[in-house]
Amino acid sequence: MSILNLPSIEIKPLQSNIDLTKLKAGYLKTLDAPLDGYWENAVIGLAPHYEIWDNKDLIGYYVLTPEKQLLQLYTTTPATTVAALEQLLSDNQIQTAIVGTNDPYILAACLRKTDHLELSVNTYLFQDSRTPELLTSIPTATFRLARMDDLDSAINFYNQNNEYEDSDAIDDGFGGHVQYTKSLIENKQLFLFTDEMTIMGIGECRFSQTQPSFADVGMIVNKQHRRQNIGTTILIHLKQYCYENGRKPICSCDATNIASRKTIEKAGFYNSDRLLNIRM
Repeated sequence: MSILNLPSIEIKPLQSNIDLTKLKAGYLKTLDAPLDGYWENAVIGLAPHYEIWDNKDLIGYYVLTPEKQLLQLYTTTPATTVAALEQLLSDNQIQTAIVGTNDPYILAACLRKTDHLELSVNTYLFQDSRTPELLTSIPTATFRLARMDDLDSAINFYNQNNEYEDSDAIDDGFGGHVQYTKSLIENKQLFLFTDEMTIMGIGECRFSQTQPSFADVGMIVNKQHRRQNIGTTILIHLKQYCYENGRKPICSCDATNIASRKTIEKAGFYNSDRLLNIRM
């Protein structure tokens, strides 16, 4: 147990009977832009969580990996947020942090506590700005919802074409590849760009459960069919599906995935924010 610099404040590992739902919702309200769904569920959601208490009141939480990387920090008051960060730093609990530019308060707090600034981009976050015309020139291909009889083909497609996937996060955060793909199909959130002989690309549209105005979209293109504007076409279709269902499309890509970033921007998205690696 670690005592903070403010009287009566304490930190302890998350107990199984503690529900952070309201605090998580409070954190989302502090953001300038939506939280990326993959990070929310498969990265932050799986990392160790800690409770922050003031006497008998649960006032906040933070998320810290075993490698001492801070992923999220929130309390109901600015004073306790800063105090928690200061205490974690003084106890040498934090070595690095991943903080979004859409989280200006925590970003500023981290930067104020960093004497020698070292940062790099981890992930680009995108919001929609326009919808260009469909670009692909494959007349035999159609864009359609995946059916349950497409499950095996879709899983095989992922295995062969998704070199940027974090397999451990999928396995732990979504119950494995089969369950993840099956869930997308059941919820009408997986799409195929196909001529019914070959899947040329796959699109995902994951409706956020915590941010009901938004949906995370993403695409993967068959390695044999790249450079044909298929990725851009899939994203444009997904954006239309989002708006038809009352959702605003958002997406992200790894900072090293230059091709994906160009495709996303070509589909009318703009880089609104970034997740930054900060060495504390």
